[in-house]
Amino acid sequence: MPRSLIGAVACFLLAVTFLHGDERPSAKEDRASVKAVLPLYFDKLGLTESQKKGILEVRDDYSVKIRNREEQVRELRRKERAAMEETLTDSQKARLSELRSEKLPKGRQTKPDDKER
Repeated sequence: MPRSLIGAVACFLLAVTFLHGDERPSAKEDRASVKAVLPLYFDKLGLTESQKKGILEVRDDYSVKIRNREEQVRELRRKERAAMEETLTDSQKARLSELRSEKLPKGRQTKPDDKER
């Protein structure tokens, strides 16, 4: 393939990606716009329309409550982390910042080759 054709294709793909990239909704918007569905296997129970409506209303009510509680838990975890960090010395805070900048995988407290001190 001639270089000019490869360059043109690359420019086209970049332009399409750039123009199309912002149209995707955030994860939060995705969850908010998801239509409520019956729980697993409930569609096989021969529910009446009234039962389906009732179940979906319950699910909708609880999903709001659950989202609120999840946000409260996230806030408590932020406060807990801040309170724990207040007990650290300046050098420990600096070291913690260095360790965090290494971006360990979620759920990992230490690297495999790190030894607890």
